[in-house]
Amino acid sequence: AIKFNAYGAGTLVTDASGNITAVGAGAGPFLPLSGGTMTGNIDFNDSVRARFGNGNDLQIVHDGSNSYIHNVDVGDLYIRQTADDKDIIFQSDDGSGGTATYMYLDGGGGLTRLSRRLRADDGVKIEAGSTGDLQIYHDGNDSYIDEVGTGSLIIKSSTIIEMKGANDEYIARFIENGSVDLYYNNALKFETTGTGVLVTGDIQIDSALLSNQE
Repeated sequence: AIKFNAYGAGTLVTDASGNITAVGAGAGPFLPLSGGTMTGNIDFNDSVRARFGNGNDLQIVHDGSNSYIHNVDVGDLYIRQTADDKDIIFQSDDGSGGTATYMYLDGGGGLTRLSRRLRADDGVKIEAGSTGDLQIYHDGNDSYIDEVGTGSLIIKSSTIIEMKGANDEYIARFIENGSVDLYYNNALKFETTGTGVLVTGDIQIDSALLSNQE
């Protein structure tokens, strides 16, 4: 037997098969070097890292101010959820001392959901398409919806497409199976019809060739 005093008086005892067990006051239980089941917490002091991999490639640490999950040298960092129809949920402070969900990966619906506003800084583009063909961004002065790849820029709606100014005044309206309306200072001036167009106000023409006029 080997006496030890690290956690109070105790003894390490070997049996006939060479197994070592601890007996006595404060003698355990202890986690075997080959693995086992933890029955209590593992506490790391500030800046003490939990390190994984032969080259300590994955490291988890709290430095006294912030917490970090590092993938240090090789490979990608995977966060994986394999429970059927379950989600990965990202939460943070809600700005009022509570907790709110900002984004989650919807495993049941097969999509990414945003629960809070998404903001891109000046000059940072939100891109869609495998090669970023559609870009939406603000450059610090102006805002753009930019089709930079192949094909056309198509804006669709189930019924009506409306364009308005900052004061919620109409600029234009596009109505499916109906008219195209153009406005000046929120007043309708030009409207397409089934037989032609309607104009409210004067028509000023610098130069024109009119055919089949009445």
